[in-house]
Amino acid sequence: EIDLASKIVIVGGGPVGIELSGEIHHYFPEKMLTIVHSGKDLLSNVDVSEEFLKHYKTSILNQTNIRVYVDQKLKMDSHSSWQYDASRPYIKGYRTIVTTKGETIQADLVLFCTGTRLNNAIYPDEWLTNSGH
Repeated sequence: EIDLASKIVIVGGGPVGIELSGEIHHYFPEKMLTIVHSGKDLLSNVDVSEEFLKHYKTSILNQTNIRVYVDQKLKMDSHSSWQYDASRPYIKGYRTIVTTKGETIQADLVLFCTGTRLNNAIYPDEWLTNSGH
């Protein structure tokens, strides 16, 4: 599917989405990649050093074929025809995507790289890191 696509949207800016975007960019540098992440920053739900994060953001944002939208999600309600299936975490076919902040993105492949929320409600706050781990 990646071979056939020219405009790819990766939903999720955590470790999986970031690794996948790097691999696609490495092997298919001509592809237009867009990362949409609900957090305030890429890798926002992962404990990584500030030095690593600064280096990564500098390298990814300097690429001409990669766009990043943070602090927003896809407006899935406007895409009721999408048949998302967790066993096949992608949707192929040309479409216009709208984010919760009104950005419009053209794509012919959407890859879902979102994670799950931790169920940590029973643990005291002092046991948890800032990201809830």
